Amino acid sequence: MESRPRRALPHTEEVAAGLGLDSAQWPVLGADMPRRRAAGPGGRIATVTDNVLPIQRRDGRSTGR
Repeated sequence: MESRPRRALPHTEEVAAGLGLDSAQWPVLGADMPRRRAAGPGGRIATVTDNVLPIQRRDGRSTGR
């Protein structure tokens, strides 16, 4: 069975920048790249790396405080 070449994965900072969000309005609250095992086509098992970016929208409206 032929293995596929590995591709370089973007880091969380690159993913966040690629979203093009205004960091003052959409701050990134954290970043992680957890790995997990997953079954693919034909039942092949692989390790998958996810990008997790909790992002919170700031309202921007004054609370009057």
